[in-house]
Amino acid sequence: MVNHLTFSLGNDTYQITQNQSTSDSWLKCPSGSIANVAFCVPCSIGHYLSNEECLPCQVGTYQLLTGQTFCFVCPTGTTTEGISSVSIDDCNKSIATDDTGTVFTILGLAISIVVLFTIIMFMVVLIIICRRKCFKTQLNVTNNSAETVSLERVQSSLS
Repeated sequence: MVNHLTFSLGNDTYQITQNQSTSDSWLKCPSGSIANVAFCVPCSIGHYLSNEECLPCQVGTYQLLTGQTFCFVCPTGTTTEGISSVSIDDCNKSIATDDTGTVFTILGLAISIVVLFTIIMFMVVLIIICRRKCFKTQLNVTNNSAETVSLERVQSSLS
């Protein structure tokens, strides 16, 4: 493919044809621009320069200026409908923010702790009730002599 550049100067028309054996590597373009034939062309709005090519700003970002090397990020809680957005006004789609997620995480953790505490307290109460009612403690008193009394603890299960 042969690239041509045609322009007029006064009454004369000039045509420049790119030599196929040369490349654009000799052309040093400013930041945010790419070499195109024999000219530096800035990346258009909605795009940014990365690795010597103009790429579209991704969802959630925008670029309102030409010749840039980055895209602006939409404000918290908003995003764009698609790629190549050109204005902060394109950040019109609402999204859940990390703050909301953090609130739900903390709330879930608090509820989990309350439920766990309730289960533990329920088990403690069951153990106390079971110790009092499940085993009947009897004391057998035996009088061996006038001064000696022995106590014997007998546990039996209730039926």
